[in-house]
Amino acid sequence: MNVEDNGEGMSEQVKRRLFEPFFSTEEDGKGTGLGLAMVYGTVKGHGGVVKVYSEVGRGSFFKVLLPLKKDSLPISVSIFEKKTALGAGTVLVVDDEDIIRGLLGEMLEELGFTVISTRDGTEGLEKSIANEGKRLMW
Repeated sequence: MNVEDNGEGMSEQVKRRLFEPFFSTEEDGKGTGLGLAMVYGTVKGHGGVVKVYSEVGRGSFFKVLLPLKKDSLPISVSIFEKKTALGAGTVLVVDDEDIIRGLLGEMLEELGFTVISTRDGTEGLEKSIANEGKRLMW
């Protein structure tokens, strides 16, 4: 799969840190810097690689390469057939991005957790105090 843009492009310094969790070139409050780190982790976990080509002033080009054969995957397909252990308890999810908060909440609920979601630390503390009797996991 290929993704490209004709934006500003990236300097060598930015390219070196591109897949680091929480690294972002956006101003504060405009993103978490998790998107490309998650892509990289997912692709790497499936035995693939992400190639990046970018020049300042010329945009960026990302190429995702994944293995074609099922038997070339680094993990056994049989692990997907095992039952997932269900969790118990209440988890407080705090994230300023709706999509991340929603996705994480859905995954945790599917695993059996009760989820309380908030968009910032202040709201998180308020909900934590309001649910004082429950043992919250952060």
